[in-house]
Amino acid sequence: MKASSLLAVLCTVMGCTDKAGELAPDCDTRCSADDRSDDPPSETGQSTGDASTGSTESTGSTESTGSTGTATDESSSGGGMECQPAMLVSPSYSMGTWQMVSLDPTTATVTTLAPIDAVGFGQGESAYDPATQRIYVIGLGGPAESPMVFTFDGLTGATIASQALVSAHVSNLEVVSGSVIVALHQPLPGGAWETVTLDTATGGVTSLWPVDFAGGFYADHGFDADASHIFQFGELDGVPHVLTFDATGASLGMQLAVEPWAGDFAVPTVNGAGEIVGLVEGVGNMYDVARLDPTSGSIDILQPGAVQLSGTYAGLTTFDPCADRIYVLTPEGLLTIDGSSGAVISLMPVQDEQGFPALEAVW
Repeated sequence: MKASSLLAVLCTVMGCTDKAGELAPDCDTRCSADDRSDDPPSETGQSTGDASTGSTESTGSTESTGSTGTATDESSSGGGMECQPAMLVSPSYSMGTWQMVSLDPTTATVTTLAPIDAVGFGQGESAYDPATQRIYVIGLGGPAESPMVFTFDGLTGATIASQALVSAHVSNLEVVSGSVIVALHQPLPGGAWETVTLDTATGGVTSLWPVDFAGGFYADHGFDADASHIFQFGELDGVPHVLTFDATGASLGMQLAVEPWAGDFAVPTVNGAGEIVGLVEGVGNMYDVARLDPTSGSIDILQPGAVQLSGTYAGLTTFDPCADRIYVLTPEGLLTIDGSSGAVISLMPVQDEQGFPALEAVW
């Protein structure tokens, strides 16, 4: 989808899918801060319809995601643990129930890991902590079907905890140093945004800094561990912007910069060098792989005409630092991109790829 008009966003705190498992039509538009902050939705992003509950063999190619590396930098490997190429993990909806599933990045095979007691999940509303190998996802659950933060074991898929959120308007989670979760929060519907820390044990938030941005935010976000910068992406008056926040010490959550960019730039993902890599739509649904400079808003093309797609899904992208691979879920399947060069490695069909509302690489 075009970043300037069709990049799907969360028009409410929850997801962009209806209960039949299809992308909701209003999620093909950008939303203002007011649109995103209306009353908590009753529709919940149950976005898988026919997703497999077992092992599903891909009919696509099976190119390798790369050789195994060993990470020694604690900022990227979660305390110096051995770094192995990731498996991809997401909630998935099938046969009337939610499960946590894994997606093999080399074959696109889907395997059920564990059941989930939930009503639905927000598109792109997840974060991964490599230090604990836990995944955090915002969704709906409980008897009141209220907004909750779910904590999952990234390896087994088991639900560790589910806690009601004190405020419904919490989104765009990022895990920073020390396993601290930083998020965006809008205390009042249609009001100003702020950065907060999220306590998954209580569902409460602690205010950090005001956000100087009157627009709405996309489901895309990222974290540069080396520079300790959080990136959020939004739109103001029809113009897309990238916002940079500090992720260290007393300045945690402080806004450092906001820059507009011109043109299309979808599914931004932070690579191992701290660069923001994404897709730019060209002629005939051909997409370039490009790099966005958050300090200037300039876009550099890395790989022109790299892949043909019918669109993209906001927030459904993740990076594996061990294999140096970017993974993007698209209508055509799982797209694998070399994190350094931007070269497209493979595009493999996945059964009902809309069934993965929150994709994370577990490493």
